[in-house]
Amino acid sequence: MRAVSDRFLAALGGPKAIATEITCTPPGGDPVPLLWDPEQDSGSISMGAGSRVRYTASLSVASVVGGDTFDVISTPGAVFRIRQGIAFSPDDIEWVDLFAGETAKPEVGVFDGGIRLSLVDQWQRLDACRFMEPYAPISGVRGGRIASAVGDAIPGTTIVVHDGGGIMPGGGLWDKDRTKFITDVATDGDLDVGFDAAGAFIVQTAPTIDPLSVAWSLTTGRSGVIIDASRGRDLSRLYNAVVVMPTEEGQTWTAQTVELADTSHPLHRSKIGRRPFYHSSPTIMTAGAAISTARGTLRRLLGVRETRTYEALSNPALEYGDTVTIDHPATDTDPGLTGAEMVVGWRHDMRTWEMQIDTRTDDQPAMEES
Repeated sequence: MRAVSDRFLAALGGPKAIATEITCTPPGGDPVPLLWDPEQDSGSISMGAGSRVRYTASLSVASVVGGDTFDVISTPGAVFRIRQGIAFSPDDIEWVDLFAGETAKPEVGVFDGGIRLSLVDQWQRLDACRFMEPYAPISGVRGGRIASAVGDAIPGTTIVVHDGGGIMPGGGLWDKDRTKFITDVATDGDLDVGFDAAGAFIVQTAPTIDPLSVAWSLTTGRSGVIIDASRGRDLSRLYNAVVVMPTEEGQTWTAQTVELADTSHPLHRSKIGRRPFYHSSPTIMTAGAAISTARGTLRRLLGVRETRTYEALSNPALEYGDTVTIDHPATDTDPGLTGAEMVVGWRHDMRTWEMQIDTRTDDQPAMEES
C-alpha cells in the first residue's frame, strides 16, 4: 500500500472532504492543471494485474478557460497525473497518487469545451518503443537487464528494482518487441513488473499473501467499509501438465513435460482429461532448469482459485499484491468471509469515493501461455 497515515485510514470510513488534482505535462513543459468540479465532472481509475497496463483512467472534466486546452492535452508524449487526498483542513491535505500515464485519443467538445480522456499507464509507451534492431543482451541480473530496457525507451523514468530475479544467460535474441523481452525475462525469474500509481517502474518478487503484513482490513457492520460482496471460481482454465519449450538455437535441450501424478487430486487427467499448459522460454539453458520451471508452474496452476469482489468505501492507496483481511460474519445463505486475501485489482470512483476491490484467496499469479 502507498504510504498513508493512520488518520487517513481512520477517515476512510466516515464523512470527509476530498481534494483532487489533475495535471497534464507536455514534454519539456510545465504542468497544466485541469479543472475538476465534483458536482459535475466524473472520473474513475482502475488498477488490475490481468494485463501489463496496470493502471487506466477515464475522465470527463471542464476545460481551462482562456487557453487552448485541446492543444495541450493532445501533445504527443504529454503525461497526465492524478492524485486525490483527504482535506483535514484547507491547509492540511494528505495526498495519494492515483495515476500517471498518457492518452491515445483525447477529445474536447467544440461547444461546451468539455474534456474526455481515456488514459493508460506508460506501458503503452514502452510497448510502442520497440527495438530498432534485434536485441541480444549479455548475461546479467534479470532486474538490471529489465531496467536497462525500460530506461532506454523512457529516459528519466524512476525505476525501482526490489529483487533482481537471479542471473539470466546471454545468447538470447529478441527481434522487435521490447515488452516481450521484459515479460520473458521477468516470467523466468518469477518477477512482477509494471508501473505504479506515481509512474515509477517497479521490479519485484511476485507478491504473496502475508498475514503478518496486512495493508487494510475490510469489515462489514455499522463501522465497516464493505457495502456488498460476491465470490466466484474460474473453472474455464484448468491444467494438469506443463510443457516448457526452448525457443533459441543456443538452447540444446528438448521440450520438458511435468504432469500431475496424484490420482486423488480433483484436477488429475483421469477426472478432467489431459490439459497441458505451454511455456516457451528463451532464457532457460538446461533441461534440469526447464523441469524445475515446469514443476513450479504446475504448482501455481493447480489451485482452483476463488475470486471475490467487494463493493466498499474507497482506499485509493491500495496496490496490486497488498494483503487485506476480511471479516464478514456468516449469514443464512453464506458461511461468511474471513482470513487474508490478495488485492489483484480495484476501480475507484473519483466523485463518490466508493470502490470495487477484486481479491484472490491464493497468492499464485494468474498465468498466460507463451
